[in-house]
Amino acid sequence: NVSGRGAQNSQMVQELAQNAMNFANDSMHTSLCLQFTAKEIAMACVYLSGKYAGIRPTGGKSWLDLLEGINVEDLVSISLQILELVQPRKGMDSESAFKAIRKDLDEMITGSATEAKRQKT
Repeated sequence: NVSGRGAQNSQMVQELAQNAMNFANDSMHTSLCLQFTAKEIAMACVYLSGKYAGIRPTGGKSWLDLLEGINVEDLVSISLQILELVQPRKGMDSESAFKAIRKDLDEMITGSATEAKRQKT
């Protein structure tokens, strides 16, 4: 059913946008705005929202491919600062989602470090 799929996509987009706004609002309780641009913070909020909702990029792309204009280190730094703020307030319901996000961020850093070493040689 095409209309059913459209409604499902619309609901997913709405959830993604709402979660991103929630993360953005939470980021205002940090010093992120003094460290990064608004665009970088927004991209990290979209990343966190997508990961939190269990949304994955399609077409073999990664989140970094979709979020052009932010490097791995900045994405990780912003995301971790927001997670450190919100995780205690979200409670046990969100614990597995936050663990998955942290694992993904760790893998990004590991992959980035490996790539940097390759480029030096």
